[in-house]
Amino acid sequence: MKRFKVLFGNRRMMVLLTLAVLVLAATALIASSASFTATSANPDNVFTAGTLSITNDKDTGAVAPFTHNMVFSVDGMAPGQKEHADVTIGNGGSVSGLFTLVSDASGSADPGFAHYLHLNIVESGTGDEIYDGALDGFTTAKDLNGGLSWAPGTANNHTYTVTVNFPNGAEGADNTYMGDSATLALSWKAVSD
Repeated sequence: MKRFKVLFGNRRMMVLLTLAVLVLAATALIASSASFTATSANPDNVFTAGTLSITNDKDTGAVAPFTHNMVFSVDGMAPGQKEHADVTIGNGGSVSGLFTLVSDASGSADPGFAHYLHLNIVESGTGDEIYDGALDGFTTAKDLNGGLSWAPGTANNHTYTVTVNFPNGAEGADNTYMGDSATLALSWKAVSD
């Protein structure tokens, strides 16, 4: 039995030594297993809405946003008289937009006077005709810049020449318009694209 104790004791010692070696090997493996790590961040991303606004060198400032009116006023027009004014329109915002023009014309005592006057609107730089006809006939919005988008910035400003003509009819034929008046409001509009 002593022999058995000696063998069992030696074995127990071997088992304990083997376990100790395994534990040390596992600890060394865990302690020595390093891995690379890295991080990258993109903090504080900011999103800001752009703006779309119309610059108008004749803007009176008395109109709703995105709509500007140009006052064209001539007192005492006589038959055969032609008057014109230039207006420069631009995109003063930070996003591009599609620009249009529409007019609203009305007459005073004789609505026929607004129909009798002749209106012509031409883009000065290109010669593109926006409208040519009776003052009160310009009721449908017209695309500006050939329907192409206007980028922001003064380099993209457009100047338009607005001409109003009081045609000279036969002698005495224009007498019916004496003292009458007509009003023309031009509305420049833009929609972001």
